[in-house]
Amino acid sequence: MTDGCGCDGGPVPACGRRGVSDLQVLTDLAPGPCRPLTTRLADLVDHLQLLDGATAVTSGHGAALASRSPYAAPTTVGGALLTSGTVLRAAPGVVATALAVDPGPSVHLTQPAAASVDLFDPSGRRLHQARLGAPEDLRVLDSLGPPSPSAAGDDAPVRLVPPVASPPGCADQIDLVDSHLTDRRGARLRALMGHDGEHARPVEVAGLEQLLAGVAELGLRPTFVVTSGLQQSHTGRIEAIGRAGRTLRLRSGPAVLAVSTTAVHRMWISRATGPHGPTSAVELFDAEGTALVLITLVGHHPVAAHRAWEELLDRTA
Repeated sequence: MTDGCGCDGGPVPACGRRGVSDLQVLTDLAPGPCRPLTTRLADLVDHLQLLDGATAVTSGHGAALASRSPYAAPTTVGGALLTSGTVLRAAPGVVATALAVDPGPSVHLTQPAAASVDLFDPSGRRLHQARLGAPEDLRVLDSLGPPSPSAAGDDAPVRLVPPVASPPGCADQIDLVDSHLTDRRGARLRALMGHDGEHARPVEVAGLEQLLAGVAELGLRPTFVVTSGLQQSHTGRIEAIGRAGRTLRLRSGPAVLAVSTTAVHRMWISRATGPHGPTSAVELFDAEGTALVLITLVGHHPVAAHRAWEELLDRTA
């Protein structure tokens, strides 16, 4: 979970080579040839939906979400919140490079590396990886050509979407999710810290594991959202919780969420308006104030389940 960081020293990819982007590391050390693909997320996901056994991975320096659920249609800022399958949500133009990577010996020489589709932002930071179940799955992507210079938007300058405001207690859940997606330089955390009211409060990070255990015991089906340039989300019951060193892991059906307990420095509980009215959310931030993980109830749930969720978070201190 060390794809990059925002320090002045430049990005730190998973290999630890400071000042070298994830994209450069991949092109230098890829186990096989890398073929450029269209950067249109909708077209990419259309093809990934045809594959069985692909693992979708979105990983930042503090949290990672991996899932073998089929890809759902991708969404963007202002779009609907989906709760079925693996959902990717991205701001327009954030995917600058998409590569199909052929399988070959792993750079660590421990096992063969799987074929994959890797997405990168304009700085070369890895946004997402689809690890394919079999090398022949790459053939499904044969109809996806490289980005065309003449295609509208392919070479256009990327205009960053301004951080979405989501005032606690006033905004809806779409704005809440988008405030994480468009977060830059701690904008979301500043909005929470500047709130003067009952709809947002800081809680102890040490209580995260106990909170998740309570969610599991109640059998609730929250939506877990990990943001690292783009968002990946999964909705489902928590089936297992465990620790491996300083990493807290939970399993929910075909998905695994991993959170570095050393990377999470702040935890807040806030409220946004959903189908059941005001609905609480758990928000995790790193030392720089960057939004990492969002956990909340999205969509329709039994009234008793929503009440149990609210009571659980009300007791969290």
